[in-house]
Amino acid sequence: MAIGRGGRNFEITVVETSHVGQVCARLNGELDIDTVVVARERIDDLTRDGRNLVLDLRGLTFIDAYGVYLMFNLANESIEEGWKLSLISGSSVVQRIFELTGTRERLPFKVSPESWEPASADPPSGRALRR
Repeated sequence: MAIGRGGRNFEITVVETSHVGQVCARLNGELDIDTVVVARERIDDLTRDGRNLVLDLRGLTFIDAYGVYLMFNLANESIEEGWKLSLISGSSVVQRIFELTGTRERLPFKVSPESWEPASADPPSGRALRR
């Protein structure tokens, strides 16, 4: 578990997928000014070799403007760099932030999480990336 400067918890767990060239990362905790740098570093590691990325936001309990900005930048970078980004919607609280900022319709949210299936549904099979 990575701890942000403000004492908030944040973690990224990498989950194996059955799709070659794709990785899924589950974001857990609070994605905000204190944790966005850790998230950015880990996501850069995952996409460095051009793999497609699925970000599962269901584990987020909070997201601020810095987290929204990160998602928006990732979407733009994926287009520029030639890899695909897909987002699995978070809780109603998290999704409300995307709606209020006008970014929900401009980000690559999947219609449903069922449209993406991990190779293993067992969460402990993932490995947590820590700072």
